[in-house]
Amino acid sequence: MEKKTLSTASRTYEDFQPRWDRVREEKSDTVVLHLPGFTKEQLRVQLDSNSYLIVSGERPIDSASNKWSRFRKEFRAPNDCNLNAVTAKFENATLYLIMPKDTSDTLPIGDQPKATTALEKKKQRGSGFLPGTSEATSGSSRWFRRGGGLMSGKRVLVVSVMVVVVAVGVYAAYKHLYPEENED
Repeated sequence: MEKKTLSTASRTYEDFQPRWDRVREEKSDTVVLHLPGFTKEQLRVQLDSNSYLIVSGERPIDSASNKWSRFRKEFRAPNDCNLNAVTAKFENATLYLIMPKDTSDTLPIGDQPKATTALEKKKQRGSGFLPGTSEATSGSSRWFRRGGGLMSGKRVLVVSVMVVVVAVGVYAAYKHLYPEENED
């Protein structure tokens, strides 16, 4: 648990890093946050326009000294998540973020393609993951890192710059190879 003390107005804050796990199942992925001492009313769950689930909360630690504990955690929703069906459930100081998988693209069972996804290839190679069981990983999972998508911000910028450079090169070559057609 990392502690930082900041003073804002009359409150003093201690930043808290909650322990969390991710559980993958066939029909949904679930993030489990362990939040000892927090109540449902002290939590906030948001879904932003970039498919990030943002969980934050603050609670008083000591009312006499106006000391508060707070946290903020972001999780990227998986690509196959039905964002309209995401739910949160809080019980026994544990927050469950349930992200159902979008099943609109699924084929009938007999028409399923061969295992070609990265997860299926990993299963075929023998990653220690048994088909039909759930996989739980700790908080350092690549699945939740910011910018891990196919076209993250840096990649979009690099590709855009490359397109502009190629376009300028084509234009310069055209002007150089056909100078008489370009003069008015």
